[in-house]
Formats: sequence, C-alpha cells, structure tokens
Amino acid sequence: MKRFLVLVVVGVITIAVLFFFTNPEFLDKIWLWIIGFIGYVLVLLEKGLGIIKEAFKKDEKTMPPLSNDNVQKLGTHIKHLEEKIIQIEQNLNAIRQKSTQ
Repeated sequence: MKRFLVLVVVGVITIAVLFFFTNPEFLDKIWLWIIGFIGYVLVLLEKGLGIIKEAFKKDEKTMPPLSNDNVQKLGTHIKHLEEKIIQIEQNLNAIRQKSTQ
C-alpha cells in the first residue's frame, strides 16, 4: 500500500511537470498561487516543528522553598477559607430548613 501511494505521488508530479512543459502559458497564470501555497506549507512545517520542540522540552522551572513566614501566612489563609466554608454551609442549611417549612 505504501508503494502504491508513492507511485501515485510520483505519477501526479510527473504529469504536472509534463503539463507545464507542454503548456508554459498556463504556468504564467498560476505561478503566484504556487508560490503562496509553498509559503503556507513552510509556515505549517515551521509551526509543527515548534510544537514538537515544545513537547520534548524539559521544564526547568522549579518552585523556591517555602520560608517559615510564608508557611504561616499560608496556614492563616487556609484557616480563613475554612471558616468561610463553614459559614456558607450554615447559611445553606438555614435556607434548606426555611424551604422545607
């Protein structure tokens, strides 16, 4: 199957080259389109290579170690958020009780 695909591609390219040699005036009409298409193919290949490079790139960003001061700030922030969650739960329970009465 791979050989068939290669033969088809080679055949299409050969027919295109023969067509342009026998009808050079047709090439005058479409040469800008051909150059533009080649440009798009090159941009596509460049973006694809960039995506592949990014996929295999090592992530060298490391987090700095937490200091005791930052750990304490984080702990107080977590406690504050937990208190808010408890208040929200209490409000929701109060609303449920009012709606069931």
